[in-house]
Amino acid sequence: MILHTLAEKIHNQWYTYMIMTCLVPLLHLSGWFYLNQYPFALVPIFTFIVAPVADALLPQVQKKKNDNNKTVKHSITQSHGDPYYRASLYVYVFIHTLTLLYSVYKSQELLQKRRYYVFVLQILSLSIVSTAPAQAVGHELIHRLNTVDRMLGKFLFSLTMYSHFATEHVYGHHKNVATHKDPATARKGEWIYTFVFRSVAGSLIDACHIETNRLTQKFGTKTLSLRQYAVHHQVLQGIVLGDIVLPLVLWYIFGLHVCLTFVAQSITSIFFAESVNYCEHYGMMRKILPNGEYEPVTEKHSWDAPYTVSCFLYVNILLHSDHHAHPLKPYNKLEPGPEGTPTLPCGYATLFLMALIPPLYFKVMHSLPAFQN
Repeated sequence: MILHTLAEKIHNQWYTYMIMTCLVPLLHLSGWFYLNQYPFALVPIFTFIVAPVADALLPQVQKKKNDNNKTVKHSITQSHGDPYYRASLYVYVFIHTLTLLYSVYKSQELLQKRRYYVFVLQILSLSIVSTAPAQAVGHELIHRLNTVDRMLGKFLFSLTMYSHFATEHVYGHHKNVATHKDPATARKGEWIYTFVFRSVAGSLIDACHIETNRLTQKFGTKTLSLRQYAVHHQVLQGIVLGDIVLPLVLWYIFGLHVCLTFVAQSITSIFFAESVNYCEHYGMMRKILPNGEYEPVTEKHSWDAPYTVSCFLYVNILLHSDHHAHPLKPYNKLEPGPEGTPTLPCGYATLFLMALIPPLYFKVMHSLPAFQN
């Protein structure tokens, strides 16, 4: 009863999101005060043990009362201008950037002292920080209408060498979700290992095509000149600056160890991020209508996971059905889907561990009501 009362009081408060998101990078930073394996284990322990247990104990996120279209439209306008909820995201961007740069720089001390097992644990911890909540916050920002917010979102993804995600996700994934055209929709029975490679390659190719098509329409040409590619192609610019120039600059200024640390945490973070994609739409497919078009996207084409602590850590990205039904709806206004919406049995962290053992993951997922219809 006490837990339920506490959850109701803190739920959807701007300061709760800020505290919970910033807690993860601060836990990671604590490791540098001791330079041993135990503090760096705090982030994995919190993510894979503490948060899931808290999710199981606390009541799930509930749908708000007085839900109607008028309220939704008002909420969207209101929240985009809400200084507190926006400020909580900005605070996180600042703290995460400092955490990442400091950790990447200090990592050379571990290698110089030949503390390789601590270095590996530090990379794991930093990669989790760069995924939850970093990419969740980045995901929220790239959906904003404000130019500054979108730029900050792309900046967060560039810190894991994944800036093209901002283009493909908004203009590709949301259009083609739950179809074979979408590389980020996992097929039923597909292993997470094959999915990650397919999604990473497919999203990069799609992002380049989307941006190229945008520019050819803008300039009214069938092909682009080298100058147009260099000056206007945002996806290629992101790849060159974030995936090539930034690591080389780190190498030149701080040395090879710092560069390799940045690349290692980026690769691991991408794997973690794609594992989230794997869970969000696993096995969901839209029907093809008689006219040859896919049916519209609804709440039934995404998996919800309305677990309180995980929702705070991922700024409500787990309320994924509402996000796809209303892509512009800000994170603090998202709600669980209506009755019958596909619902995951646990949060992303626990499901990720299951997915590493495909037979176990399939047994759990394929027994859910969404696959019994």
